Amino acid sequence: MVFNLFCQRKAFLHTIKDKQQKKALIFIHGFSGDPHKTWRKSDNCPTFPELISDDSELDDYDIYSFGYKTAFLGKHYQFKKIADLLYSEIVAHITHEQIILIAHSQGGIIAQKYIVSLLDKKKISGLKRIKGIIYLSVPFEGSLLASLAGYFNNQAKAMAAYSEKLQALQNNWIDNEINKLFRQLMLYGAQDRVVKEVSARPSYMRHDNINFHDVDEDHTSICKTEYNSTTYKLVKQFLMGIGKEDDNADSKPMVLWVHATDEQHFQEDANMILKWNQHVDIRSNPRVFPTQELWNNKILPEIDAVAMEWSKHWVKRGGRIRVYAKCCLSGGFILGNRLCLTKGVNLEVDHYGEIWKTNNYDQTFKVTSRRVVGNNIKSLKAIVILSVAKDIQDGVQRYLENIEDHEYRTIVNIMPTNGNGNDIIQTDKQAVTYAQEVKNYIEGLINEGINEVHLFMNLPLSLAIITGHRLTGACKVHIYEYANPGYILSCKL
Repeated sequence: MVFNLFCQRKAFLHTIKDKQQKKALIFIHGFSGDPHKTWRKSDNCPTFPELISDDSELDDYDIYSFGYKTAFLGKHYQFKKIADLLYSEIVAHITHEQIILIAHSQGGIIAQKYIVSLLDKKKISGLKRIKGIIYLSVPFEGSLLASLAGYFNNQAKAMAAYSEKLQALQNNWIDNEINKLFRQLMLYGAQDRVVKEVSARPSYMRHDNINFHDVDEDHTSICKTEYNSTTYKLVKQFLMGIGKEDDNADSKPMVLWVHATDEQHFQEDANMILKWNQHVDIRSNPRVFPTQELWNNKILPEIDAVAMEWSKHWVKRGGRIRVYAKCCLSGGFILGNRLCLTKGVNLEVDHYGEIWKTNNYDQTFKVTSRRVVGNNIKSLKAIVILSVAKDIQDGVQRYLENIEDHEYRTIVNIMPTNGNGNDIIQTDKQAVTYAQEVKNYIEGLINEGINEVHLFMNLPLSLAIITGHRLTGACKVHIYEYANPGYILSCKL
């Protein structure tokens, strides 16, 4: 392995080819590497990025190489800060619809931290642009060489074998089920003496979306490739495969029917059907809803089975789930929440015969809130009301006044600025905007110390599903249904 004693002055995204294509391929070098020299076999040879740039079969990619401060001597940023710099460079320079990362050694850890940071920053649209990662001898579990270098190099210290920072990154990767979101290719050099195979192929990186190959290279030569090399051909196959997937992005979605009233046939045949009508009766007086035991032991596992089916068979077909539902609002909310945005589900919802998508906003649509002080300013609970079809705040407050020992710090009533009504939200983009604002309001309450939200809703079922889809990673949520008369606690999340 060749060490650089000195490094470039600052992080920068170097352009290799920019023809304003649909896809961007970004190279990320490793510890003591360089945005150009890392990828070049000799001075007279083209770099790995240049090889791809000149390949006519990969002409639909624009090519970039990310460089950052790194050297064997001196004080340099650890991988978390480098990932933050990569994020800034991509925001500033990459407007492409799709992004693929190819990373060597420490670069793979930077790539993973960048992905996790998109989730931390709630940049879901940015996460959806990521279509794949290629890893070249990446020490996911750290390396002994970095452990030794860590005594005098702060950047290497974070890459030490089984370091706490690497473990935290792995936990985030696992907890967010990131392997489900896009394809990944892992190449390992059989002659590598820097990174052990057990570190380059850890258990948390074994998934149907990940392919692993040995190549007869060492830690340095694996990224200094030629057209006829095994490394180049495997990378090219991966990149061309992503192109084929993108061509099929409009393939048929996974169609889900949900029945909680009379069973009926929707306009598309179902791939899966959930039948809840034996647990719910929204036509009776008073209305009947599932017990918490039924939610936990019957309904939620059924939704999780849908998510598992989607993960196994539909992610690579565009990742869409199209929902046709006739059920209670709490059921719709929970359905959207379990088929959540952070899992990468591309959700579509039937709205009175129109298919509403969930990936675009209407910047002109405005949402407002009305806030009332609760009966105990020290309480950690908040009441959140979603008044869309009708303003239900007065009815909710009357219900709360009749409940003993129900303390709460505040009531927040969230509604469209232009009023109430079944058709007040007219497009899917407006629905997504409203759902995102609900998420923002609840996150604001959490920042104020609230740890439990009691949710009351009066809105179309489609909007309940979309709101649940957006509201992920929140605090405890108790969902209430109108029981005719009054309200009833339907379920807890």
